[in-house]
Amino acid sequence: MTCADLSETPDVLRQLADEGVTPWLEGIGRAGLDGGQLRRLAGRTGVQGLLCDLGTLVQGLRETGAYAAQLAELAARGIPARTALEELLVHDARRACDALLPLYRASDGAQGLVAVPLAPWHGGVDGTVEAAHRTVLAVDRPNVVVVLPATEEGLAASERCLGAGLGVHAGPVFGPDGYTALVQAWFSGLERARDRGLDLRAIASFASVRVQDLGATAVGLARLLYECYEAALGAPRWHDLVRAGARPQRLMWTGLGDGGAVERLVGWGTGMALSLPALARVARSTRLRGDTLSGTGPRIGRLPSRGGIAPATAAALAAAHTRAVLALWSRAVRLVTRELAAGDPVPPADARGTVRPGAGQDPVRPGAGQDPVRRGAGQDPVRRGAAQDPGPPGAAAGPVPPAAHLRGGPAPAAGPCGAAPASAAASAPPPRPR
Repeated sequence: MTCADLSETPDVLRQLADEGVTPWLEGIGRAGLDGGQLRRLAGRTGVQGLLCDLGTLVQGLRETGAYAAQLAELAARGIPARTALEELLVHDARRACDALLPLYRASDGAQGLVAVPLAPWHGGVDGTVEAAHRTVLAVDRPNVVVVLPATEEGLAASERCLGAGLGVHAGPVFGPDGYTALVQAWFSGLERARDRGLDLRAIASFASVRVQDLGATAVGLARLLYECYEAALGAPRWHDLVRAGARPQRLMWTGLGDGGAVERLVGWGTGMALSLPALARVARSTRLRGDTLSGTGPRIGRLPSRGGIAPATAAALAAAHTRAVLALWSRAVRLVTRELAAGDPVPPADARGTVRPGAGQDPVRPGAGQDPVRRGAGQDPVRRGAAQDPGPPGAAAGPVPPAAHLRGGPAPAAGPCGAAPASAAASAPPPRPR
């Protein structure tokens, strides 16, 4: 599938955006990033964000040589496999952030975001929070958010990351109870950030729901979760945060398979992450029917088993998803270990004996080949977090809105709280037409 193929099909993704749905791409390999595919997709089809997918990286390691140059450079430096895998992800995330940075600037930070997963081996809430800060520092772009699980530890880490000014893509959730816990972590994290004087408009938050894992219950549960989402935007805590400048969290439908359920999951303030094959199918054959979530689902109080999915079933789905994620990370480490062992142990040198920059380095920012774990590991993750901007040389230190220097000016002032939940959340997307 090419961008030209998509540009010749109906403009479904832009129609989704008109319905208040943010279309994201789920996964793109190094070859696609190097070839400018993401930038073209954003310009021609209306893709507004990227969910980095470890499975796509694994496929690239197996089937293409796109990562060979960076892996050879990492092997020459003696970088261990786990750290090397994190460097591959950081490099991809940085390239993706650069591709979407014009959209991020044009939308005042509402679109053009890139979600990058964190490795599962850092351990505990403290380790996860530190890894999130190191990853954001290593990517070094204002439009990056970190992917965290919706486990008890993951939500505690989400709250702390949001409180320090980091954007978070949390999930997946498999039922109303899990979503409610995620919303509470979101509220608490933004309240922490507000109390620290951070710019809430710059802190993005997403709640992921893997549709494919839910089977026949997916659409019914999506409607229930959307009702919970609208209820959260009517809560007094949210109204207080809106007055402080907060943007609404987005429900993000992920794991959409071939994209066949897209027209049944259209709701204002949501998002959809689609793989390239699903994107092609949606563009070719999907016909939208307007909002299919708002007001269409059964009321919470009349639902047996909390929306047709028992708590035990939701817990089993969450456990199965965790096992699958851990297995994928293990597979990726094995592949990287093999590639590092096959790499050239001697870095290439020119005639003067100096090491030439490897292809794995960041073409925009020097030193991107540095170890993202060791780089800045001794630094205070709160004082050096995304909530600060070092500013120009000689500028006084202190918290400023994240990446205000990249957006070309200071963050806008917070707007007043709207009377209705949908319009109160209207900073992104615009107010739902009434």
